[in-house]
Amino acid sequence: YYIPMILIELTSIFTGLRDGITLPYILNVLYFTLMVGICEEVFYRGLMLKTLSIKGSKYAVIAGSIIFGITHLGNLAGGANMTYTILQVVFATLFGFVCAELVIITRSIIYVIFFHFLHDFIAYISVDSLNRTIDYVILGIQMVLLLLYAVYLWFKISEEKMEVEIR
Repeated sequence: YYIPMILIELTSIFTGLRDGITLPYILNVLYFTLMVGICEEVFYRGLMLKTLSIKGSKYAVIAGSIIFGITHLGNLAGGANMTYTILQVVFATLFGFVCAELVIITRSIIYVIFFHFLHDFIAYISVDSLNRTIDYVILGIQMVLLLLYAVYLWFKISEEKMEVEIR
């Protein structure tokens, strides 16, 4: 179940690395992205997924993923442009969808914490500007792969599996 997610995340590296990356920068980014990965996954794919599962596992996946995606609209307040933010909301929704499905299927949150950390870490060390055609192509490829993987995993979820004991 995890190889597709690793491949999706590694496609980001094809945009190239940022200029001027230093060891202190990498250490700060490692710490920050690990903390974000842990906190967001525990909240969205842990607490929220379990709470929403009262209405069924598929409902929990859909509702939780939409909420996760919408929270990325907050980037507008930080000065991000509208196109970038909308693409980030779509990507985050798809990413959340796949992560929620993986948690339900595997009954573990550990791997999605790792994927979230990996995604954020790569985003901070790679060129992430959406100023070049290649940036849009890679983001488009990632979103199509996430969508296809989400559909594949959707049919692996059964309602009975939602007696979630997230480890």
